[in-house]
Amino acid sequence: MNRFAGPVGTILTLALLNSPLMAQDDEDCPSGITTGGCVVDTPDWSGKFRGRYEMADDSVNDTAHAITGRVSLQYKSRHFNHWRGIVELEHVFTLDNSSYFDGGSSLAGVGRATVADPTGTEVNQGYIQYTGLPNFDVRFGRQQYSHRAYPWQRFLGTVSWRQNEQTVDGVTLGFSNQNQLNINAAYLYNVNRIFGRGNPIPNRKSYAVDAFILNGNYAISPTLKVDAYLFDVDFPNAESLAATTLGLRFDGTFALGDVDFSYAAEFASQSPDGTDFPGTDDRTIYTLMQLGSTLVKDKNINLKLTREFLEGTGVVSFKTPLATLHAYQGWTDKFLSTPPFGVEDLYLSLSGNLNQAKWLFVVHQFQSDYLGFKYGSEYGASISFPVSTWQAGAKFAVYTAASNVNIQCVAAPCPSFSWARDTTKFWTWIQRSF
Repeated sequence: MNRFAGPVGTILTLALLNSPLMAQDDEDCPSGITTGGCVVDTPDWSGKFRGRYEMADDSVNDTAHAITGRVSLQYKSRHFNHWRGIVELEHVFTLDNSSYFDGGSSLAGVGRATVADPTGTEVNQGYIQYTGLPNFDVRFGRQQYSHRAYPWQRFLGTVSWRQNEQTVDGVTLGFSNQNQLNINAAYLYNVNRIFGRGNPIPNRKSYAVDAFILNGNYAISPTLKVDAYLFDVDFPNAESLAATTLGLRFDGTFALGDVDFSYAAEFASQSPDGTDFPGTDDRTIYTLMQLGSTLVKDKNINLKLTREFLEGTGVVSFKTPLATLHAYQGWTDKFLSTPPFGVEDLYLSLSGNLNQAKWLFVVHQFQSDYLGFKYGSEYGASISFPVSTWQAGAKFAVYTAASNVNIQCVAAPCPSFSWARDTTKFWTWIQRSF
């Protein structure tokens, strides 16, 4: 019942806020259109469509060919005394659900590679928003929530690459002071995952959580920003994921002559909370070091070298179960959960513009922290460009497992590990907002 309490309550309140009864006899509404003695703003409708073809070949299962579409429709009510309701419905469909395995909501595609885009219709968002305090934003209910802008959602994100987004149920509070200081706090009790509400596996459908989140960033100068965060997340039905994470990040820019550089440095410490077995309470760390350079300014051509490290002890590892994971450690999604051996990802990316098109090329090298063996490598490229009022794009990625990976596996037979499988993926899509 908790899964629907927030959205259902929001829909009922939204209907009440838009009724003539609630709109009358109140002089404190935001400025806009005068109706019945009360100054109100007007309701707002918006929507999005995305159609996509995805091919996935993981060298073990039959090749998947998923043709899917996502349609979303969002309604924002007019304000009443600085309160308003927002509801967003989404519908995901496919031309053939037997052409891919969707993660368990349907068994029609069993035996094919996984493309985690289950079909169905659901309330993607449904919340009440209060905007009566200067610089503050308060929301109650089901909503999109992340601790950083997309796609830099390493610890908590919306997984917007998938057709069914990840949303949260809870209370969130945001403060923004002209982009120099931003603070966000949240209490969450449920996470609605990408595998759909029809998934029969409880932890695939959603995560019950008891989560307190606090993060903030401050622009020390126009060329340096600091970001600090705390995630205290308990998973009552998945104790091995429960942990407290504390971290700090710096992002900056500088110039040497005519060359512009960017850099980032991040450190986080994670302490498991939920298990008592030997070795499962070991603290692990996360680090990221990045250096970038603008090679051609007028075409926005940028080169970046990044080392991302998630520690593993052989028993436990640094975990990010609520992240927008597709944006990290390669597009073939070999490390959606961190192996107990940890992951070191050294990658080089080159991006730029070609007329109105944006392109990106990335090369990854993966190895373990514990025992220091190689997992494999990946390369990929993407391009996106406008087509009239639409946005189109294509992307591919090829992952090759290390040749000696079968010798290095120590905890289980290698075929049980995703990173031991050669994998090729390709996507093409078209989308627009309206």
